[in-house]
This record gives sequence, structure tokens and C-alpha cells, in this order.
Amino acid sequence: MQAERRMRRSALFAVGLGVFLAQLDGTVMNVALPALSRAFHVTGLRAVQPVITAYLIATVALLPILGKVADRAGRRRLFMLGFAIFGSASVLCALAPTLELLVGLRVAQAIGGALLSGTGLAIVAANSGKQRGRSLGRLSIVFALSGLLGPPIGGGLVQALGWQAVFWLNVPLSLAGIVLAARYVPRDRPSDVAGRIDVLGAALFALSTALVAAGVGNNIDVTIDGLPLGWPAFILVGAAGFAALLTYERRLAPGMAAPLLDLGLLRSRDYGLGIVIAFLSNGVTIALFVLVPFWLQRGWHVQASALGLVFLPVALGLGGLAPFAGKRSDTAGPRLLTTAGMIVGAVAAVMLAWQATHLIWPVLLLAMLGLGVSSALFAAPNNNAVLSSVPESALGVASSMLSAARTLGVILGISVGGTVYDTLQATGGPNQAARVLFLAAAVLFVLNSALCWTVRATPSRVNRPAESDERHQPHRRAGAFIQLRRAP
Repeated sequence: MQAERRMRRSALFAVGLGVFLAQLDGTVMNVALPALSRAFHVTGLRAVQPVITAYLIATVALLPILGKVADRAGRRRLFMLGFAIFGSASVLCALAPTLELLVGLRVAQAIGGALLSGTGLAIVAANSGKQRGRSLGRLSIVFALSGLLGPPIGGGLVQALGWQAVFWLNVPLSLAGIVLAARYVPRDRPSDVAGRIDVLGAALFALSTALVAAGVGNNIDVTIDGLPLGWPAFILVGAAGFAALLTYERRLAPGMAAPLLDLGLLRSRDYGLGIVIAFLSNGVTIALFVLVPFWLQRGWHVQASALGLVFLPVALGLGGLAPFAGKRSDTAGPRLLTTAGMIVGAVAAVMLAWQATHLIWPVLLLAMLGLGVSSALFAAPNNNAVLSSVPESALGVASSMLSAARTLGVILGISVGGTVYDTLQATGGPNQAARVLFLAAAVLFVLNSALCWTVRATPSRVNRPAESDERHQPHRRAGAFIQLRRAP
């Protein structure tokens, strides 16, 4: 029994390490941007910002197609390949002689990151049996902490060793991940779906996502034949691309064995709804995490050294409740937990809005604890509901779409929140700008809680065995993370 537990924990640790690396690299570069501007002799945030946005946009654009490939080729195999690509690209990023080459290599690194974050969720969901929620709860801690720990880790490495250290750190961790995954992650049987991959659908999705995210995130201004094209043009063209993608998938892809967007999955109401509320929740929550330190420094002149204390309650709320929420969703279903999480988030946002006019440290810390509790109550139960609504043969693409929704929420939340904050700050000051955004976040949390309450997943549906386990893989017992044997 003790050996089985160690094997189970090692497998979950391997998956958690991959997810942590993929998510961490989306935030760890934030504090390295000034060092990059000095190293490559450029001025302004806009010149170096593509180092971050290229990784995030490429991750979102590639997740669906890589999830589909993982379902067909084997998730364990693609998960290990993700470590290899991520580590190799990190070496090249550290050695990049120009900023333009570094941005291109960040796209290559995003391929590995998308494989790690997309297939990681699917591996846990496929091998956790009736304790899926509990395992996803532990994994949700990794997702959240990677965002919180990115800036302090990046700041320490850059200050001590230079910006290249941010990438060198990934190399030994990627090698360790390959070893752990090869030894402890169970083998899976690739899906026996025949037919070619939907390359055109993947290209449309990637191009449309890149245009929308670039337009919202960068305020791009491009001139073509003397005609200025600002960020609205990018958003409109991207939206048209998404419309074309849906039309193509609905009318042409049904004859194809493996369309990029399996519209049949949307017949499950919990699947589509779960992706939407994950997008909204992640976008609002991460935007608040980014806004709070800027507001405290500009509005109340809080020292940077004290900001770590501000986020400590978030980590405590996540670490203390996420496993409980995931485990509880296995028996009680996700609806009550996710709804409660959004309501707690709304209350925390209102408390932050009050702090914009009266800074009281105990109240501020209590509000940040509320944001951690909100994330803990929401993330794992919602993931459980989404991944339990699809057959095992589609877990790769389902988890990839879920990861894409979360990442796209981060991009849009930070971009829109930052733009609105800067605009309002110019006229009303930093505290008034923060107060408006905090109240807007509270409204979005309340709206999302109403959506959460409409989720229909019940405990029996969340705990049911995956369909393809029963039909295609009778030799595998449910709960490979519970009674895990060494992968051959």
C-alpha cells in the first residue's frame, strides 16, 4: 500500500511539474522585461512585450490541435515530448543573440508548454477514477501557484544571474520531468479514430486567436499601402476568422474523422458552459492578481518588499481548500462549490473596492484570502465537471480547450484591465481607477455565479467511468492513480 501511494504521488508530481513549468513561463518573464530591454538595447515596454505575448498567444493557438494529436498518438508519449521540446527551446532562448530570434524561439517553447498543460489535465482525468476531483484539486493548486510564484522567482533569478537564468532553470526540471513521466505515468492506449487531422481548422483557429489576442493585448498599429490598421481591425478580422471556422467545422468537417472542434462535444451542456465560465473566472481573477500590486504601489505607496505578504493569504486559501473542493465535487457535484466560489470572489472584490478609499491591512489580507478561497472552490470542481462530460477518447482535446480558455482569459483580462486602469488613472487617479475595476470584477463574479448554478453535472455523472475505458480498455482498472503500477 505504501509503495502504491508513493507511485501515485510520483505520477501526480510528474504531471504537476509539467503543468507548473508551462504555466510559470507565461508569468515569470514579467519581471525580466527591463533586463531584456537593456540587454538588447531597446526602449519601452512595447518593444519587449512580445517575449511574453508570443508565448501566451502561441499556447492558446496550438492547444486544440495538440490535444487532438495527443488523443490519437498517446498522451503519455506527447507529455514526455512536451518536456523535451520545452527544455530544448529553453536552451536556445537562453542563447538567443537577438530579440527577434528570442520571440521566435518563445513560440517554439510554447509548443512544449501546450503539450504539457493540455495533456497533463487529460492524464490526471483518465487515471484518477472516482477520486478525479481530489486529484484535479491538487493540480489546481499548481495552476494557481505558478501564476503567483512567477514574478518572485523571475525577479530573484534575474537579479542574481541575469535574464538567461529564467530559461536555464527549465532545463534540469524538464529532464527530471521526462524521467518521472517515463517511470511513473501510466501508458495509455491511443484513440483508434481514423482519418487525417483537421489542418485547415487548426490553421483558422491559430490565425484567428493570434489576431484577436494581438489586437486586444498590444494596441497594434499597422499601415498597409498607406491605410492605417489599428487594433480594432485585428479584432474584427480575427472574429471573422472564428466565424469562418465554425462554418467550416459545421458544414465540411462532419465527413472528416477528426475535426479540430468536435461540435458533438457541445451537445454536452456542461462541456461548453464549463469552458465559458473557466474563461470568465480565470480572466477576472488573474486580472485582479496583476492589478492589486500596481494599485498598492501607485495608490498607497506600498513597498515592493511588502507585496509578498499581500499574496500569502491567496496561497493559504488555495492550498487549504483546493483538495477539499476537488474531493467534495466527487460526492456532491460541482454546482454548489463553483457557485459559492464565484460569490466569495464577488465579496472579496467589493472588499478591495472599499480598500481603494480606506486602506486597512487586515481587511485587505482578508480580501486576498477570499480570492484564494474563490479560486480553490471553483477550479477543480469545474475541471471535474468539464472532463467528466466527455468520453476518454476526447479527454486530450477537451482538456486542451479548457487550458486554452483559461489562457485566453488571462490574455484578455490582463490586457483589458490594464488598458482601462491606465485610462481611468489618467483622469481620476490610481485609487479611483482601481475602485471602478474592483466593482466591475464583483459584477462579473456575480454573473459567473449565475452561470455556475446552471451546471447540471451530478455526483453520479462526475464519478461515472469514462466510456472508452469500458468499451476499449477493459484491462485497465479505474483509478490508476489510486492503485498505480509502474509503467513498463
